Amino acid sequence: MCERLTDFLVAEGCIEESEKQVYRYAVASLGVACRPVAVFLVFAAVANRVAESLVMLFVFMVLRRMSGGYHAETPRRCFLVSVTVFCIGLAAANTITERFIWDAVILAASLELFLAGPLISAQRPLEQEEVLINQRKLKRQIFALFVGYSVLRLAGTPMSRYYATGAALAGILHMAAIISAKVREGENTEGDGNG
Repeated sequence: MCERLTDFLVAEGCIEESEKQVYRYAVASLGVACRPVAVFLVFAAVANRVAESLVMLFVFMVLRRMSGGYHAETPRRCFLVSVTVFCIGLAAANTITERFIWDAVILAASLELFLAGPLISAQRPLEQEEVLINQRKLKRQIFALFVGYSVLRLAGTPMSRYYATGAALAGILHMAAIISAKVREGENTEGDGNG
């Protein structure tokens, strides 16, 4: 499909032949990113929770963009992990109605993201100045997240549960990335004969 779409764009004069590989990669990446969201929204529609799920996804994606988090090694695993995590989050938000639990969830997610800060990806290392900028942006996002949750909570709307779930999922995947890196680091030191 990516091949056909990029060939069509070249034939129509929208892109140059030399840019074809870049656009093919972009289309493939977009597909990898959109498939789990589309499948999850089908589950949300079946559960009659599309608006709530969109709130959850929005909070998750905003935080995830700045904080980083677990990245699966293959597109298939990414799809499975994403859909599973989103569906578990939706089920939890639908089932757990006690407000104090969601207060604890939003507080824990905020603290985890605030203290651990943005992750630095091996695929895209950042300069120290970029790290500091991302830390400031993430802290502002966490503050806005907390204010948004507080407003929804004080309004008494159940939407606050889905809002908190989006933050929790971002925090969980952030923590999973940290743990995964530590495990890999431990495996590497054992293999060196230095550990």
